[in-house]
Amino acid sequence: MTQLPYLTALFPLPETVFMPKTTIPLNIFEKRYLTMLEDCLRNDMPLGLCPSFLADREDFEGVTCTIGKPIVIQENMDGSKLIMVHATEKVTLHQRLQSIPYQKYNCILTTESNRVDSINLFRVNRVKIELKKWFERNSQSHQEETHFIDRITNKSQLINYGCHFLIQEAYKKQVLLEMNSINDRLDKLLFYLEQQTELNPSII
Repeated sequence: MTQLPYLTALFPLPETVFMPKTTIPLNIFEKRYLTMLEDCLRNDMPLGLCPSFLADREDFEGVTCTIGKPIVIQENMDGSKLIMVHATEKVTLHQRLQSIPYQKYNCILTTESNRVDSINLFRVNRVKIELKKWFERNSQSHQEETHFIDRITNKSQLINYGCHFLIQEAYKKQVLLEMNSINDRLDKLLFYLEQQTELNPSII
């Protein structure tokens, strides 16, 4: 873990866990978070996302989350903005510097081991297959998403997208995020998938 402070804005959301090497769309409409977005864009400040249930009296110190670069995709007539956040780093929130109008933290960058062991490559392929099945069930434009999955050559990125889309409960996604080894994350992801299949065989 690198002991260098890093500044990030924080956007707590009820059930959102942001995985490394992924991209997530968000609709920003609250005034304080529009201000946050403007500050991020103006000052080249990253945006951190984490589930709000992790707060201890609304303080997220010690929480692991992912930060990313926000890009505005669409500005709406009502003032809201559709953005995409591209993950850049996994961090631990260290010290809250600001709470109004939005939260801002010093954070510490976390180093991950992203090399997938050769014995796990066939298991990564299973994640790829399950992602395609998920898109077929849940997306009207599933062919486009399937092509997107096929274009991913980075094995750790594919695993992280599996964590994002295939796991239902946010607290389980947070457990996956906090693992610093991609091989451990793959093990736990497949374990969770087996659990979901046992509870509801139609899921997979």
